Amino acid sequence: RGMNAVDTSSQLRSLDAGVKLCARKFNEAKALADKLDEEVKARCDELLGLEREASALHEMLEGSNDDAKRILDLTAEIERTNESSERILLYRHQLNYIHHRVRKNSVV
Repeated sequence: RGMNAVDTSSQLRSLDAGVKLCARKFNEAKALADKLDEEVKARCDELLGLEREASALHEMLEGSNDDAKRILDLTAEIERTNESSERILLYRHQLNYIHHRVRKNSVV
């Protein structure tokens, strides 16, 4: 009976050490899984933000949002104003040329 008690005690210590080793491995694996889970959540949030940004840029390129429509309207207005300014500048050059010719002809 004495030998059985030693064997049993040794088996219990060995079993206890095995359980503790398994518990430690489980805790390490759980900590790693939690860390990876947080990283996945962060990347999902980042992906969601990038998808929203891409969608907004796509809408701007298509001209389907208010800002894009405003930009198109302003661009058209700028083009009209530039064309008008160019016509006025050309007319001014023509008048200056005629004025110069008139002065040159009247001096002679």
